[in-house]
Amino acid sequence: MMKTQDDKDFIPFLEEDLNKLSKSFSSFTSYVANCNKKTEIKTNEFFDLSQEVLESLDKINFINELKNKFVNFISESRQLIELANNGNREEVKKFINNCSLLFKRLYGIKHMDFVAYKDD
Repeated sequence: MMKTQDDKDFIPFLEEDLNKLSKSFSSFTSYVANCNKKTEIKTNEFFDLSQEVLESLDKINFINELKNKFVNFISESRQLIELANNGNREEVKKFINNCSLLFKRLYGIKHMDFVAYKDD
């Protein structure tokens, strides 16, 4: 329900961020792999490699976008539930038409729900 970008646009963006992290993390873990009591860890090299990992983590942009979308998605969901519980269909319709994530585009599992009631 939250997807707003095609994979062809998003995956390269995701891979770019993760490739940077992967390279720095690989260098760091290779440096400290198989440590034993005879291993000499050079402080400067350890600090430089670990700093590269931290900087790569800071540069991962897709998490921020996903976090913001998730916060907006939850916010819109809560507002929809509140409006639906108030029973004013016009307010619900107006809200749905103005949502930024809910009920937008044709992504995800395709289904339709029918809700009906009958006066006694």
